[in-house]
Amino acid sequence: MLKTELLRTYFCFAVDLDDQQHLLEAVTRAGLDPIRAKQVLAGDEFAKEVRQEEQRYQELGIHSVPSMIINDQYLVQGAQPPEVFIDIFEKLLDQAA
Repeated sequence: MLKTELLRTYFCFAVDLDDQQHLLEAVTRAGLDPIRAKQVLAGDEFAKEVRQEEQRYQELGIHSVPSMIINDQYLVQGAQPPEVFIDIFEKLLDQAA
């Protein structure tokens, strides 16, 4: 729910998500507690987990946006033509057969 609201806030309202007030407004629209969100933003409660996840994706070779990992086997980075995805899906179907 929050992810959807953050995307809506950025792409529809075109506001700066570096501005904490905009983040808190999105949190409220998502039906979450803005006081708790403010505490999270002010602290480092989730910093370790976030850094670990960042490191994991860097180790997987992700350095651009968009990046998609399909079935934990294929990394697709950047804008790709449909044929790239068709090839991957065909390979996955062959593996499943």
